[in-house]
Amino acid sequence: MFICKTSLFFIVLNIFLTFVQAEKPSDRAHHDCVLLDTKIYCYGGAIRRLPSDSDSFDSGNEANEAISQSGLFYSLDVSKPSNVSTLNNNWSPIDTNIGPNYYFAMAAIPSRNSFILTGGRGHSKDQQLSVLYDVNNNIWKNETDSDLRDFYDSHTAVAKDDLVYIGGGRRIVGTNLTVDEIFPQNIRILRFDARYWRSPKATLSRLSIDIRLHHKSVLGSDGKTIYYVGGMYTAPPDPVSYDDYRYEYVPMNSILTFDTDSETWNNITTEGLIPSGRIDHSLTLKPHTNELILYGGVDTGTINLVRDYFYILNLDTMTWSNTTLNTTPGVDQGGPLYGHAAVLVGDSLFFIFGCNDSEYQQVNNYLHVLNVSSYTWIESVPGAEAQQKIISPPNDDDKSLTVGAIAGIVVGCVAAISIIAGLIVFFVLRKKRQLNRGDTIKSDAYEDKNIIELPIEYSNNSTPNNFTANTTKASWLAPYRTGSRKPDGATTIDSNSFQRSKLSPVKPDLHL
Repeated sequence: MFICKTSLFFIVLNIFLTFVQAEKPSDRAHHDCVLLDTKIYCYGGAIRRLPSDSDSFDSGNEANEAISQSGLFYSLDVSKPSNVSTLNNNWSPIDTNIGPNYYFAMAAIPSRNSFILTGGRGHSKDQQLSVLYDVNNNIWKNETDSDLRDFYDSHTAVAKDDLVYIGGGRRIVGTNLTVDEIFPQNIRILRFDARYWRSPKATLSRLSIDIRLHHKSVLGSDGKTIYYVGGMYTAPPDPVSYDDYRYEYVPMNSILTFDTDSETWNNITTEGLIPSGRIDHSLTLKPHTNELILYGGVDTGTINLVRDYFYILNLDTMTWSNTTLNTTPGVDQGGPLYGHAAVLVGDSLFFIFGCNDSEYQQVNNYLHVLNVSSYTWIESVPGAEAQQKIISPPNDDDKSLTVGAIAGIVVGCVAAISIIAGLIVFFVLRKKRQLNRGDTIKSDAYEDKNIIELPIEYSNNSTPNNFTANTTKASWLAPYRTGSRKPDGATTIDSNSFQRSKLSPVKPDLHL
């Protein structure tokens, strides 16, 4: 009874705190967001001032400025059905943060109920190390030594089990850096269990279409292939230029892939309706159809948003196509956008903040949701809780109680009390009936002198000779997944025993 009252208290307290703390984040772009369980976590970002004539892609006079210390980190509970407008006013601020940052890479680690945030630019363009945010304990952990190989921005991060693959980007920390030092020619892999970085032997050609930044990447449905789409690449300089390199758009019919099993690179040429070149777009895997959804982006040559902002890439045929995005009366629809985050929750694709086509491409704090089954902009969003239970295995390391778990405890307590009360009533009535029946038999026996008392065949401690114990183990006692506890508290998960994580895209930058 005490546990039930305590659980009910925490439910009321949680609802109260959620109501009091809920708010709408400020305008921002070049942030990033991931989905863990039934919550979206968004970090950092930059505000954008109007660019001047002297602003350029790689100049020191940028049109972006990191969001200050306050309002950096938010979560959004998408477990229950709700309206988009209601959701966007119910973000919960998280006080724990690692300071201002943008142009970083972010990837969810579902098996740890955590996400990694690597690189990026902090205050005054200082580049950052890689850190892990632990949702259960609300703490940030430094997962690596002070290794300069993760001092990058404009890169992407893709997680697979306990490995994180950092691809592309550039380093601007240091003096007299060579082209090869600025732009990495191989992928960097972070191993959580060993806490170190390594790079495979396979390298990319310098100053080629493969050396990318401001691109996007996702892990495919096969669980081993990483796809790199769009962005810019470093090309050889013009003959009359004193520069060491120049930037060019990556043609959208050229898809760079990395096989995480063989650790080899490959280039695939796509067909179909080829999108225009772009950076600061989003890329989302639609796992059930093995498709990539490309949204938004910007043309740095004109500093304009691309007008062809929606495409679908079929990974089976490597063919681009697009489709009409349906509208719903009274529902705000998305349009050209860049510097935004995209998170897929079931069939609902959330486009979060970014720069839109109004007010001189200023940042915004808008939230739009697209149903990717019907490709319709929606206002009513179904809850993620039921679908998450289907596609995500339970996490043995997650000991915290969610509101749903607490509510379940309360319901269980009420049910248990009801059952116990019913059993008590049942046994009392049964005992009473037996006593009444015994009195009747006893009175009859006294009246009938012919009744003979039979001897007891078995004592209370004896077992009949024909009794056989059932030694068969119940099938539900088998573990759901395997794992071993490490000295540092990490858990090595058998990747074949549960669903692969579906990752959301990460945000490169726009230097203006």
